[in-house]
Amino acid sequence: MDLKDICIEIAKKYNIDSIGLFGSRARGDFNEQSDYDIFIIGNIDLNTELRLEYDLEKKLDSEVDVIKINNETDKMFLKNILNEAIVFLDDKGKFNSTYREIEKFFIENSDFIELRERDLIG
Repeated sequence: MDLKDICIEIAKKYNIDSIGLFGSRARGDFNEQSDYDIFIIGNIDLNTELRLEYDLEKKLDSEVDVIKINNETDKMFLKNILNEAIVFLDDKGKFNSTYREIEKFFIENSDFIELRERDLIG
């Protein structure tokens, strides 16, 4: 079973709407010690999220970091996840709608973001 099949199987087991890969393994700049960075979108509690992460670690025989995307996820971090994501499952289109919302947010706030970056850098 490959990574995509394992993630889809786990997502269905835990009733997750969307699951995919991001980080170094998605970008292709990983090494043998790199963990798997997996994003999920779904309505699960912390205990379920931890069980899901444990199941992935067992099946992949590797360290896994699971990031649950929701309204409280930092927008800059979320933009990075969405831009490099390899989506394995998006049953209800929640990944695509989240992507569109974040793109809209950054377009609408581009002037403010530019000014803020200038303040921080220069």
